[in-house]
Amino acid sequence: MLSKIRGGSVSVFIGLFALTCAGSASGFAGTPPITLDYIESLKIGSTTKPEIEAKLGKPYWVSDDKKSLELLFLNPQGTGQRASFSFNEKGILETKMLLITDADSEIQPEVAFKRYPHSKFHRHDAEITDPHSLPDEVYYEDLSTGLSIEIRKGRNEVSTLSWADPKLRKVAKSAGSSSTAGH
Repeated sequence: MLSKIRGGSVSVFIGLFALTCAGSASGFAGTPPITLDYIESLKIGSTTKPEIEAKLGKPYWVSDDKKSLELLFLNPQGTGQRASFSFNEKGILETKMLLITDADSEIQPEVAFKRYPHSKFHRHDAEITDPHSLPDEVYYEDLSTGLSIEIRKGRNEVSTLSWADPKLRKVAKSAGSSSTAGH
């Protein structure tokens, strides 16, 4: 993007970006840590937007398209995305996602899979959408619980844990084979 910006516009862009980041980060000092235990405690189909905001405070970003609402929360330092939630038009939780960081033991795939010993995961490789680069993600989905574990193959690290109503969850399109596995 910067290569398309010429001359003085680069300085303005960088200045506005820095100001935006500094302003955003300053409002998150009181945000409580968002833990995997907390995310797991939220019930799809019954937890409400006000309940999540009462615990986590004001979200960093909100998207409202009248049919659904999405909230994005940063980590307590305000330096990176930590959790995302989407709600139906009535404000009821439909999906929840936790971005895994280096500080989470679940970054190791074997630790993440051990946390869910009764899950029956189906593997789906990410679809190739750019002929000049291969996708690095692989998804393990439990179709009965709606749990999905996304792993970056190159680093062998979990990047996200997410949940959706299994009746509504769409299985990722597979570029390769799909298989059922303990993981």
